[in-house]
Amino acid sequence: MNRLRFALALALPLASVAAAQSSLPVRVEGSLTRIDGTPSGGLAGVSVGEAVTLDLRVLVPGTPQGNGVGLYYEIDPSSVLLRIGTRSEAGDPAATPIAQIAAEPDAVVFAVNAVLPGDRSLFVVLLDQPPTATFPTDDLAALIGTYGASLFDGTVLFEIFGSSGPSFERLSIEIDQLVIGSGAGLGTSYCGPATPNSSGGSAAIFALGTNAVIDNDLTLRAISLPTNSFSFFLASQTQGSIANPGGSEGTLCLGGAIGRFVGAGQIQNSGANGEVGLTVDLTQIPQPTGSVSVAVGQTWNFQGWFRDSVGGTATSNFTDGLSVTFE
Repeated sequence: MNRLRFALALALPLASVAAAQSSLPVRVEGSLTRIDGTPSGGLAGVSVGEAVTLDLRVLVPGTPQGNGVGLYYEIDPSSVLLRIGTRSEAGDPAATPIAQIAAEPDAVVFAVNAVLPGDRSLFVVLLDQPPTATFPTDDLAALIGTYGASLFDGTVLFEIFGSSGPSFERLSIEIDQLVIGSGAGLGTSYCGPATPNSSGGSAAIFALGTNAVIDNDLTLRAISLPTNSFSFFLASQTQGSIANPGGSEGTLCLGGAIGRFVGAGQIQNSGANGEVGLTVDLTQIPQPTGSVSVAVGQTWNFQGWFRDSVGGTATSNFTDGLSVTFE
């Protein structure tokens, strides 16, 4: 496949995209096999062999747009999260990233322009498989399913291209699994986008791990926070929508009994990257009357609350909400 030709095609101006009717989560999982250049920002220090996860949510318009190469779909800018090992980068909320399904003579290509900070802006997934075998259509909704590396004939490669200052960088990833639709990502975002904060962006919450209670593997992350801001997470089984609670900026997306993760080590500083993360013990979810355990079949809602300022006056603000149903 002519990768340069495809990369240039992806970079062409996007035609007017129809309003999104629905969305599909997409997850790419694999391992880092090669590094060219020196990644910086949140990916500084990554090394070959580390696990890689890309979570994003693709908005599926009523009539996908294309330029003869493939079909384009918008990505919710607040939904893009790339994790390599313990490091992560979030999509630029000011950008309009796109996804493309393209049928080439010798392969089907699923490509994502995720527009990460620092101009690391081009994600390309190369699936070396005849179109009639695994991907018989370029309708994204028709591709819902889980695709393992064993299903593809040849090398399955996910490459991140971009620049960091004057240097060119490329991260090559061997795909273990590509999940489109059901089973991709963890949880459902709601009550967003959040009210912009002093960083200029809208803070967003994500979850990594699994919704299986027995695994007790859940990590919450909040991104696009003001730098060097203290924050913590909230939890409730009830959703809500309360604007400017107690004089805060933003919207409290929880209702009912709301617990605060304010135990030892749970109140965190967002640092220079404006991000925080918390590994949650599902047997110790805080509630006003004490900690409780998550039970199979329960749905829990989470949100981040952080210090902020408006015109130099101290206040607080919120991320959007995240709902997770546990099995």
